[in-house]
Amino acid sequence: SGNLDQRIELPRAGAIFDAKWAPRGNPQFIVVYGSQPARATLFNAKCEPVFDFGQGAWNCINFSPHGRFVALCGFQSLSGDVEVWDRNTEQLVGAAKMVHTTSFSWSPCSRYIIAATSFPRLRVDNGYRLYEYNGTLLETKDFDKYLLQCEFLPAASGVYPDRPASPRSLELAKKNAEGAKGGDASAKAQPYRPPAARQGADPLGFVRSRSVKVAPGKVDAAVWKSQKASKGAVVPGAPAEEPKALTASQKKNRRKKAKKQEQKASEEAEKLPNPTEGATGEGDDVTALQKRLRNLKKKLRKAQERKQNGDTAEQSEVAHSVGTIEKEIDDIEKKIAVM
Repeated sequence: SGNLDQRIELPRAGAIFDAKWAPRGNPQFIVVYGSQPARATLFNAKCEPVFDFGQGAWNCINFSPHGRFVALCGFQSLSGDVEVWDRNTEQLVGAAKMVHTTSFSWSPCSRYIIAATSFPRLRVDNGYRLYEYNGTLLETKDFDKYLLQCEFLPAASGVYPDRPASPRSLELAKKNAEGAKGGDASAKAQPYRPPAARQGADPLGFVRSRSVKVAPGKVDAAVWKSQKASKGAVVPGAPAEEPKALTASQKKNRRKKAKKQEQKASEEAEKLPNPTEGATGEGDDVTALQKRLRNLKKKLRKAQERKQNGDTAEQSEVAHSVGTIEKEIDDIEKKIAVM
């Protein structure tokens, strides 16, 4: 209704790759975000996290026409990993490896997927692959020339019913999960065959084989609020965080640094030429003369120390310098007294 405007703070720093609303059913949307492997989260209409799909090499979201199934895909610069989830039951129902995919399309019945490699995005390996929603490869067609477009024809709403995932797909997913934990010990060992050479290969065989930090599951609102993006991430429009209190050692180091900077600035000021030299008494600025007087007295003390600690040759040289400084000090004091 347009009466809710809210900013969502995501717990993982990085880019937002995709965000899409579900076409039907409960008003929900999914966001794929964070550095790769990215994280995907389902939100309700109040911008509250409902379910976390975990992490994967994803950068786009594709809902089925009925909004029940959602495919989390990793195309373009990624390796083509695709996972299909049932949004209503929050279960993983299928997965596949759809490499070089430039066009992804759901059938109007939400039971089939076409993944095509087309021109002009790619000039080689043009063709399409037809999958069942659970990731089973049904047909492959390659083209010697360019494939320009490949999509399912649309159908009117209500022609096809909204069917849940078949028990076969759920059993397949469950079997794969059990096999990942240890498998059946009574199964006979088989020689290795590449995936393309296997008959009746399990389309979920590689699911969750990658190492991930976030497992799929329901989102606890309290835990979500306590999570924060990595240090250095700034949310536009958010209030700035208050700086942390410094420790005693940090304060001490800062004082030392400030003292060194003041000492360096004072030494550089002494090296600058005297702006009051050669000026007449009435035109001199009192503040400038007083500053010059302080610098001369400091220089006089250092010269006297050198005179006491130096050798005979150096003492005669320093004595001349001391006399010059004392004469200049007397002149400035007289000018200040007249002003």
